[in-house]
Amino acid sequence: MQSLNIRALVQLVIIVCFLIAGLVVSKFNILIAGVFLVGAPFGFMLLSKPRALFYILFLWVSLTPNFILLFGLGYFSYVDEVLSLLLVGVLILHILMRRATFFQNKIVAFSFFGFLFVYLSSLLWNHHEWFNGVRFFLSYGRPFVVFAYVYNFFSGEDLKRFLRALVILIGIQWALNTLWMLNLIPHYRNYLDKSTGTFETCATTAYFFCMVLLVVIALFANEKNNRQKILLGVIFVLSIVQIFFTFTNHAYFLFVAGLSGFAIVSLRKYSKTIFNPHILIGAAMFVVLFFSFEGIIRKKTHSSSLGITTSVFQKEALHRRVDRLKYESLKYHLFDITFSGEVPEIGLFGAGPGALFSTVAYRSVTPLVMRYVGSYFFSIDASSREAASVTGHPYSAMLAIIGDLGFFALFGYGVFYFILFSSVLRFVHSGRHESSEFPALFEAFVPCLIFYLLAEVVWDLTSFKVISVGFWAWGALLLREMDRLKTVDSDSGRQVSVGWNVPGC
Repeated sequence: MQSLNIRALVQLVIIVCFLIAGLVVSKFNILIAGVFLVGAPFGFMLLSKPRALFYILFLWVSLTPNFILLFGLGYFSYVDEVLSLLLVGVLILHILMRRATFFQNKIVAFSFFGFLFVYLSSLLWNHHEWFNGVRFFLSYGRPFVVFAYVYNFFSGEDLKRFLRALVILIGIQWALNTLWMLNLIPHYRNYLDKSTGTFETCATTAYFFCMVLLVVIALFANEKNNRQKILLGVIFVLSIVQIFFTFTNHAYFLFVAGLSGFAIVSLRKYSKTIFNPHILIGAAMFVVLFFSFEGIIRKKTHSSSLGITTSVFQKEALHRRVDRLKYESLKYHLFDITFSGEVPEIGLFGAGPGALFSTVAYRSVTPLVMRYVGSYFFSIDASSREAASVTGHPYSAMLAIIGDLGFFALFGYGVFYFILFSSVLRFVHSGRHESSEFPALFEAFVPCLIFYLLAEVVWDLTSFKVISVGFWAWGALLLREMDRLKTVDSDSGRQVSVGWNVPGC
């Protein structure tokens, strides 16, 4: 009875907060206010259906971002923040009702409460504006909320649904990007790299398919069925073509670095797959077809600057890109002034959530953004910014963490990533992941985490929603499955040690 009273009270508080937020925002934008006002009764229905709430969030961040840009529906960009706020409300509700199972896993609990601690420390230390602070939490805290939420309400058995959703999402991106590249449907860009799919940017599409490639490699190495291997081969080829059409050349370097994760997982296992004669013959044929295809594209577009061979692998092109990175790159400049101490607002707790180098700060055009970024970034038109190399953009999750939350937060993130990486790796090396229905998803997580961390240095995957939501949901499902397998091993009398995790109930 007491639990029911707490549930009703928390639901009432959350709904009242949504209504108040809607009334406050209505003074500035009636359409954005409508999102909050509609979210109140809608959230009331979903609070008792936590799994359905997460599915709606995942579908929204996976399928809508590009269409919000395409049709100029900026007020709908707040929907994912409203849904993220509902996730937080559900977690709080279960904590108060003492039903929060994510406490039982030290990694999940550490990540959630660790971020909450550094966020509140920075917010209170800087006496920062509450509106940007809340938006920062809903953007940069979303991965940790999703991590705890999925662990709390899902199980390792949902890995099958995860894989199915991944295949469907690949198909949607491929179909949509093909229509755009053939100019069969209109796109808001008027230049070549239209492969944004349902995501915000071409870079996001490239990163998504790079991680798909890493997962496909692991699935291929573990697959025994030849028909399934052919299907995986098709997905592999389609993913590379998608990356090609994003013209996100630095993604190739990040992908190669991510491949090192397979050597860390098991060099012998993957070397047998890679050096299989059929794989070598198929790879050689693909390389020939790929570069022939590239030549056709360059001839059709009358451009010598596009394509993999000219912009990535040539020595002159590499030197040119390094020089541009050092002398012309806004991102290099921001890293330089950050670590050289030229930004006095950055310290142990940063300048405050949503104040300096986060996407929230850029969209709000805060005074600190104008001081350190505005002289360059806002002096050029939007199309030029979009067409520029990733080095010309200020977006970087690493810069956002340091600038807004400080060096203490960067240390906390580093500890969290190290604990997660070592725990999954130790579990894989123990061989216990082989008991799972999808051992490849454990093996692929290590190289994907390496890729994710490197991409966070050059881009801001945290605020670009689909990858941060999907990746941390995957991580939570793996930890859930690890705990289940450990419990099974313990029940069978086997001695188990997987580092930082503790068995779930």
